[in-house]
Amino acid sequence: MEDNPARRAVTKIDTSFLEPQALLQAVFTIETVGVLFFNLDGTIIDANPAFERMCGYTRDELCTTGHWKQLTDPQFFEITFKVAERLAATGRTPPYEKLMVRKDGTQWWGLFAPTRLSGSGLESKCAEFILDITERKRAEAALGESEERFRSLVQGFAQAVWETDAEGVVVADSPSWRAYTGQTIEEWMGDGWLNAVHPDDRDFARREWHEALQEVKVANAEFRLKFAKGGDWRWTNVRVAPIFDAGGAVRKWVGINIDVNEQRCMQEALRASEERLRALFDSMNEAFAIMEAVPDEAGSIADYRFIETNPAFDRHTGLGDPRGHSIRSLLPDNEPIWTERFGRVLHAGEPVQFEAYVAARDRWLSVSATPLGSDNDLRLAVVFTDITDRKQVEEQVRHASLHDALTGLPNRSMLFEYASHLLPHNRRTSHSAAVLFLDLDRFKPINDTHGHAVGDLVLKEVASRLLAGTRAEDIVVRLGGDEFVILLQDLKSRSAAAEVARHILDRINQPYLIGDLSLSLSTSIGISTFPGDGQDLDTLISHADTAMYQAKQNGSNNYQFYSPAYSAETRLLRIIEQQLKSALRNNAFQLLYQPVMDVETGRIVSVEALLRCRETGIGPDRFVPVAEATGIINPIGRWLLSEAARQHKAWRDHGLPLIPIAINVSVVEFRDRDFPERFASTFREHGIDTNALQLEVTETAVMDDIEHTVIILSRLQALGVKILLDDFGTGHSSLAYLARLPLNKVKIDKSFVLPLDSDTTSRVVTNAMIALSRTLGLEVVAEGVETESALDYIRSHGCTQAQGYYFGLPMSGDEFEHWYRGSRLADPARPVI
Repeated sequence: MEDNPARRAVTKIDTSFLEPQALLQAVFTIETVGVLFFNLDGTIIDANPAFERMCGYTRDELCTTGHWKQLTDPQFFEITFKVAERLAATGRTPPYEKLMVRKDGTQWWGLFAPTRLSGSGLESKCAEFILDITERKRAEAALGESEERFRSLVQGFAQAVWETDAEGVVVADSPSWRAYTGQTIEEWMGDGWLNAVHPDDRDFARREWHEALQEVKVANAEFRLKFAKGGDWRWTNVRVAPIFDAGGAVRKWVGINIDVNEQRCMQEALRASEERLRALFDSMNEAFAIMEAVPDEAGSIADYRFIETNPAFDRHTGLGDPRGHSIRSLLPDNEPIWTERFGRVLHAGEPVQFEAYVAARDRWLSVSATPLGSDNDLRLAVVFTDITDRKQVEEQVRHASLHDALTGLPNRSMLFEYASHLLPHNRRTSHSAAVLFLDLDRFKPINDTHGHAVGDLVLKEVASRLLAGTRAEDIVVRLGGDEFVILLQDLKSRSAAAEVARHILDRINQPYLIGDLSLSLSTSIGISTFPGDGQDLDTLISHADTAMYQAKQNGSNNYQFYSPAYSAETRLLRIIEQQLKSALRNNAFQLLYQPVMDVETGRIVSVEALLRCRETGIGPDRFVPVAEATGIINPIGRWLLSEAARQHKAWRDHGLPLIPIAINVSVVEFRDRDFPERFASTFREHGIDTNALQLEVTETAVMDDIEHTVIILSRLQALGVKILLDDFGTGHSSLAYLARLPLNKVKIDKSFVLPLDSDTTSRVVTNAMIALSRTLGLEVVAEGVETESALDYIRSHGCTQAQGYYFGLPMSGDEFEHWYRGSRLADPARPVI
């Protein structure tokens, strides 16, 4: 039992030299010792204030009840009577401990020292001296639990316990130790125990053990021991402590071995992992930092300082040693962003990411931050990734999306983005603006004749001249093809826009020196003004486009301001353009075939394929110029060539003889240097003879570029294609050039043939053209023969072939086949004319 000073004070009371009453009075007033007076029958006589505090009852309550039952359970009441009986018999009883119950129901522990009183007036009286030992009992209970846990831990992990004498010779060991190592106690004697130690650890183990023996101290070491099962090596923690005798000398040594192999393996794995993490940390291309929030005097986060960084940090940030630096040093211009984002990491515990520009280094960083540690930790793990290259690529992509790839000029998207700011500004400041819509004149011949490479160089030069002819605050845009738009801002009057237009016309008209070529070009310009001609960019561009069409109608190479009067004609042209595009999509084009006859034999020589469009409702003389101006003529021409080849193949499959089909080609198509190859591939694709198709070209087409014409026509003739010069006499052909052209046939325009019956001039011109053609060795076809008298006239003057309503109207492919089979043409024995 614990030696308590208060208990010693009770048991050492000696009343032989004091008056009993005085002694009791003195003890009764001690504040830390409870005192109870009771009779030998167990009834309470009195209690001091200290005991009142311990039990929670007042003196009056105790004395009124008079029994211990008021204070504790019935069992203790019985113990009290036994104590009283012992006191009556012997005069004393040993102290004892008991769990008590206060008035409020709580429990407390008391140490009770009962004694029987003697002296005058104290007969048959007993006294109980009580100490409150509740705290001590709690400490003992906690210690007991701790010792129990320790014993459980030792039992769970200890592999062996062993003892040596004072000199370190093993004298005893546990069965578990022998089972663990597989060695007998005899094998442990002397240094035999070293045989169970790993060879690499033996010197260390011997040194530690001898040092403990010499210095008489506790030894604690870890080394590998051979495990009996399987003979593998396992890490063991060995702890040895000396045991002293009463004189302070070492009596023996006690050792305990704990298998820590799993822990050591985990530690090794953790160390290896930490080394890998450190290597990764040091080798990361991204800058990594651990940062800590810095509160101000009011407790708010004022900044974030760097605690640790990896080597890549300096490469990315240029801060060098981060100590003394904060995020404000790195990103001074982004404080609102990192304040809000880092605060979200600390308060919400969620990772964040943002991008920041480091102006001092002209670099872009991606910043990713995550919380580090517990909820109340003020640290963050932050990765800084250099994304400058990516941002530059994004900027390049954005630049590409807003600029024309060929000329580098802004494109339509950038024009609208620019105008979304400019026009509202002009509206607020009451300033005028203007849109100039430019379409290059005679650019397609350059592209078709000299190739796209030369055309691209011309477009780039045009762009340079447009930039040189405008102010820095204006924007020059390439819409596509040979169309450009210029947006002029802050104009004082319409005349200012006209002055810019005149200046541009002069610049565009200057020769273009491309290699050995000297090319000429012009442009047509339409002008619309803000706010008079439109309140938004779409309207302004549309009206400027309308004015540009009018400029072309007025002869090109000029400028025109928008006028509502232009809208009707332009709208019609736009409608025709949309109808042509729709006809291509819906396969609404059609070829009609008109026969060409031999005027002597009445036999069919060929047919001419005539293009019609069901969706427009207008003739080719109206929609072909629109198709040529808009570029739609190229896909139309490809369809026409393929359709004629298909029809010829169908006629042949149905038993008709080889009837050549003459097709008309636009001047735009003829400029394409790959045009002959298109013919060749058509023959191969449809499996038809090369003389199945003939080509009709106009004087305008062949005289536009005589050198190009000779090359293209010669390549076609080499394929076996007959070449017809259409509308002969309507152009301005040079006889010298006409003699150079590789032609097979000429067609006298119907404007000369129709009035033969009444117009002398027409007869003279027709006679001359027939004579010239025959002189050049060319076949001659008279177009527009509608009467027998006209047929007789041309036949009598040497014209061998004729075409017109007199022989037949233009027919579809099926109608022509039916017409051919029903006429006398199918029977060679029957005369035709």
